[in-house]
Amino acid sequence: MTPMNAYEKGSSLPLGNIILATIAAVVLVGVVWYVGGPRGTEPGKKTASSPKKIGSNERVRIEAGNSPSLGKSDAKVAIVAFADYQCPFCATLHFGAESAIMKEYVAKGKVKFTFKQYPFLGEESVRAAMASKCAEEQGKFWEYHGTLFERQMQSVGENIGVFSAENLTRIAGEVNLNEKMFTECLASGKHTQDVLDELEEGKQAGVENTPTMFINGKKTEGALSFEAYKVMIEEELNK
Repeated sequence: MTPMNAYEKGSSLPLGNIILATIAAVVLVGVVWYVGGPRGTEPGKKTASSPKKIGSNERVRIEAGNSPSLGKSDAKVAIVAFADYQCPFCATLHFGAESAIMKEYVAKGKVKFTFKQYPFLGEESVRAAMASKCAEEQGKFWEYHGTLFERQMQSVGENIGVFSAENLTRIAGEVNLNEKMFTECLASGKHTQDVLDELEEGKQAGVENTPTMFINGKKTEGALSFEAYKVMIEEELNK
């Protein structure tokens, strides 16, 4: 695995950085093995569309826990979203219907929105998930989160270097994070268990594709239209 910081060609790497890079590589191998390996397309190709499904009437109890959330803690409607930063339809949802939900419902105190990691498309998904946790340490989760989806929309495939450690560190600089702290956090793998816990939580809740959102526990799959989510949200608000 490459070192966390950009270096001039031919320069030597400090021993500490070599150790951190080695630790990070071992951590990623272990996490990807747990996830089950890359399930996307061949490098350089986009995944097929995730199915668009409206959830059943069954409800799943999912707590926000320590996952990043926006909105009033006691809002009548709680939305929990599971996504992978390499998933193109997660990016579509983020900049489309989800953005409208934020303006129309979250900002007005009607909905609490929680994001949880579901990095199932390979090594770079896992690394990006960990990187977002490192950004969260510095109070910049949502800025970093949005920029990851911007990069995803500019990419042409999965696991082709878009979310390399170097690129993730560059993004950290773009959102004004302390790059040294970020680099050390990412290389240490300190948020490995946090990411795995959310992934397992999603599996237990029945997540099979990304994006998947639970609206007061009712499952929906795919990047639906704002109108579709609005119907479900209004239904919950009117109960």
